[in-house]
Amino acid sequence: MQADPTAPVTAPADPAAGPTAPRPRLAWVDAARGWCVVAVVLFHVIAWSARRLPVAGLPAGVWDDVNMVLGNLRMPVLLAVSGLVLSRAVRAGASRAGTVTRAAGSYYLYLVWVAVYVLFYLLVREPTLPHRLDLADLPAELVVPTTPLWYVLALAVYVLVLPALQRVPAPVVLTALVVLSTGSQVLDRLDGRLGEPLGLKVPSLFLFFALGVHAAPHLRRLAERSTLPVVVIGGVLSLGLMEVGRFVPAAWGAALYDLRGVVFLVFSLTAVAWACRWAPVRDLGQWLGRRTLGVYVLHPLLIALLLVLQLGPLSGAFAAVVRTPLGGALYPLAVTAVLVATAIGLQHLAERTPARVLFAVPAGLRARVAGTPPQPAVVPAA
Repeated sequence: MQADPTAPVTAPADPAAGPTAPRPRLAWVDAARGWCVVAVVLFHVIAWSARRLPVAGLPAGVWDDVNMVLGNLRMPVLLAVSGLVLSRAVRAGASRAGTVTRAAGSYYLYLVWVAVYVLFYLLVREPTLPHRLDLADLPAELVVPTTPLWYVLALAVYVLVLPALQRVPAPVVLTALVVLSTGSQVLDRLDGRLGEPLGLKVPSLFLFFALGVHAAPHLRRLAERSTLPVVVIGGVLSLGLMEVGRFVPAAWGAALYDLRGVVFLVFSLTAVAWACRWAPVRDLGQWLGRRTLGVYVLHPLLIALLLVLQLGPLSGAFAAVVRTPLGGALYPLAVTAVLVATAIGLQHLAERTPARVLFAVPAGLRARVAGTPPQPAVVPAA
């Protein structure tokens, strides 16, 4: 597997095929990454936009149910795939020169996009926008994220911390991360004073990145041997565990999050690997999987612009769109598709201008940080 997550992921070479034989590409890994980021966008479109609209004709709470499913799979799967992509580099240990460079590169991207968010919200003054950042928030935001950019910061932390633990047996590391994750989840659920503490997601979801690193061979084997019955059983177990969470106290529901996340992870990887046998799913997923950075960092700002229109001059038009069951059902899906395409297009244009520094660490800066040839940042698929 390549250490550069912006490149296609490959399987280990077959020694019997000879030293010059190309390694087969793991299409399902790129596809899983791409479809996960689409799920992130859909989750936020539903939570921030669709739920504010008077949707007619759909069962009450239908989009809440969809978001409950997405909430259990999107980030655990995305982080596990990120860990899987970087497993060889991370397991090489903290002594490798590239480790600090990768972490610094990801933190650079985090700082750049925090600055972009602050500038954006200085210009877009709508007070009800989710996760808005003001200039006064900037110092704290450098270390405690309150926006979806927490994922970018988390990757910087994970690739710095996990290699430093290479001498600790993997079962011990994973057990400690289960305890850390459960404690963070319980705190998140019980302490209402924290509001929406996205910073807690950094410790609470570390487990899934570590699973991607340490269980990479097992995840590959499981996905590549997937069958339709395995996918169906995984889906039933995932939904069953999710339903159990509805009927237990908040603390117990939080404690079940890791178990649900692991089951959803297995289900999602086997489902994507099985679906990738159909060329359109595989090809589109791979294409998306190599372009996720722009989609991830830009989609909250694009939704914010959408909300300015939805809450202001075009409120009547938005209400008219969802006045029918068909419109209400298609609205989140159509908006998600438009936002993903727009973000990819904006990144494509930016990379042909000096604005490329928004999506990649300048080579000279990387070389100065590492004192070595530039290493890629760990944010997947720029």
